[in-house]
Amino acid sequence: MQYVITNRVVNETPVWAAESANSGQRMYRANDGQMFVDHESDCAQGNPGDWIRNIAQNQGALTPTQLPLDKWASSQSATLGAQFSSAPRTSVVDGTMFGSQFIYVPSMRVTAVHGLDDGHPAMAAALRQLAALTDGV
Repeated sequence: MQYVITNRVVNETPVWAAESANSGQRMYRANDGQMFVDHESDCAQGNPGDWIRNIAQNQGALTPTQLPLDKWASSQSATLGAQFSSAPRTSVVDGTMFGSQFIYVPSMRVTAVHGLDDGHPAMAAALRQLAALTDGV
């Protein structure tokens, strides 16, 4: 799945939207400090979701590329049944209790893809949001 930065901010970080028009998936930092891939309804409220999360506390991360790759976890609703049943579970990671509802995602990769110039409306909006977030830091 490919995500593009939007002109929205949730919990002081940019929101990333899936390029697939009908997916409604967003990547955002929730109010608990973790980055999530979840549906628009959770993103709009800034709430933790239950789909895919990066379980590292990442208060300083503004982009998904700044997150540790070995800390992504997936719920059963985002993982094929056979893979979910045989994968190692996360129970307590970085002091947070997850029960057995999440599994590690060993092959998740987040890469930056460039291609929009500074004059593109989406890029211009993203740069304004980033400047506002980092102003005074």
